[in-house]
Amino acid sequence: MPRTASIGYPRLFWEWFKIALFVVGGGYAIIVVADEVFGRKLKWIEEGELLEHLPVISSVPGLIAGNSAIYVGLKTLGRTGAIVALCGVALPSILIFLAVSMGFGSIPKNNMWIDGAFLGLRSSLSGVLAGTVWNTLSKPRADLSGGMGIGISALSAKERVMASTATAAFLAIAFTVACDSFCTFLQFGFLAIGGGFPLVPFYFRKFVGPEAPLLNMTPVDFSNLMALTQMTPGPISLNAATFFGYRLDGAAGSFVASAALLTPSYILLTAVLTGLDRWRNSRGARMVSSLLKPVSVVLMSIALFRFCSLSVWNFSADCGFSIRPLALALAAFTAVAFVKRRLSIMQLIFACAAAGAAAAPFCGP
Repeated sequence: MPRTASIGYPRLFWEWFKIALFVVGGGYAIIVVADEVFGRKLKWIEEGELLEHLPVISSVPGLIAGNSAIYVGLKTLGRTGAIVALCGVALPSILIFLAVSMGFGSIPKNNMWIDGAFLGLRSSLSGVLAGTVWNTLSKPRADLSGGMGIGISALSAKERVMASTATAAFLAIAFTVACDSFCTFLQFGFLAIGGGFPLVPFYFRKFVGPEAPLLNMTPVDFSNLMALTQMTPGPISLNAATFFGYRLDGAAGSFVASAALLTPSYILLTAVLTGLDRWRNSRGARMVSSLLKPVSVVLMSIALFRFCSLSVWNFSADCGFSIRPLALALAAFTAVAFVKRRLSIMQLIFACAAAGAAAAPFCGP
């Protein structure tokens, strides 16, 4: 049975809240810290268990951080625990980036040093994406079917009623508050395979440009926003959902959009984990697993192209194609350092932003 007596929902929520509040760098950084906290320190799961099951956690649609929280919550306190853990890991990101969203419009425009800093941020993000694509292609993905006997305990009748009631209430409130926003980000949640970066092309199509159906952000503002999502705690796609939800429906929209983005991962991952022992050796599971990697690479490559077009190179009908040497150098430095793990993502981002601002008077637009 789930170990509710020895752990408790408040403690589970608080531990995930602390991890999400202080760990910057996205889902992969969070899962490493979470494995240390819940495995080695608290011993709620086996040491190394989260990292061992990373193929499942990263293959099911959803954010790496959110799926990790669902795994720990489900393993320790059942379906209700999965909801509690998911709220704990998401709330710091939502609150922090809600504040960022409120002040985003007050960022000074046409300032040479600020523009240079943002160019450095965009260049570093291009490098991180390039490094992520390289790591994905160079490392074999473990098969879902091998060695994944998680053994989630059966739920009590009381837990099933609690989880069903909470889920039904949440869905009813969400549809009442902002049905359109909820449905939009619910669709995004089903498309988030292997983390948040694959969602960038979908965000771009929905929110960027004069023809975008939901918002009409400029490409530069969108790229700056994506860079800012890397500087705050939480996954890039969750931070972005908080921002877009705020722009669409205010503060309530931020919570609705973020919750909708996380809902598919809760539904799918709990189904996968609770039924894994029954279908882990099926041919269908192996086929799905083999298809996930190329899909993720293609989507991340599209995002990489978009960010490079806003940082590394420039193209216009009047001036043609041109390369920004500084941006290219910063992106290449970030990619190599990211792959070699010489610096953390935050260190790379701040270094590139500082370099961009310092070089702005000499490099021009």
